[in-house]
Amino acid sequence: HAPGDPGFGAPAEGFWRGSSIGQVWEYLADRGYGATLAASGLKDEAVLAAAADHCLGAAYKGRCPGVTPAALRTWRAETRARFQGSTADEVSAAVDAAIEAVRGLPTIDVGGHAVAVAVEEIRELPEAAAITGMPVMYEIFDARAQKTKVGLLGAEEEVGAAWMDWARANPSLEGVYGDPKRGFAGAYKVAAAE
Repeated sequence: HAPGDPGFGAPAEGFWRGSSIGQVWEYLADRGYGATLAASGLKDEAVLAAAADHCLGAAYKGRCPGVTPAALRTWRAETRARFQGSTADEVSAAVDAAIEAVRGLPTIDVGGHAVAVAVEEIRELPEAAAITGMPVMYEIFDARAQKTKVGLLGAEEEVGAAWMDWARANPSLEGVYGDPKRGFAGAYKVAAAE
């Protein structure tokens, strides 16, 4: 997810080659495993996973060739349900509730763009931001970094770039990162002086 990494900055239309899954698939196919991959019958699922991983918001807008928003939403509900130990209907209901919550969030102006601010945790927030196309800023404690992360989800490229500029200019944030073409960005809150 950093400049120089394979796939960094790849547009939605190039999600397959920009995604880790697509890169591994092509690597194996180039080394003689194409027939094995084709026989696996997993290409359709791999395409959905690659689009979701590389640029979820753009995939929900129908900008990833070969991926329909309806198929993506069904697949995401099914796979997330298996991971969460619930049902696809339960995940879909949580996503619908998150969509309603996102639509009701307060917004701030970031470089001339409205960005919703999630002050409380919303289950399925990334999914809701991607489906609605509403850029949403959130906070979460990152246990690995031992810092509070401030993130941006569901942003179009120009909003992501504006948010990164805003975050760099904010003295309470550090370590700004992101890939506006992929719709995400983040930073960490500066630790309070003791």
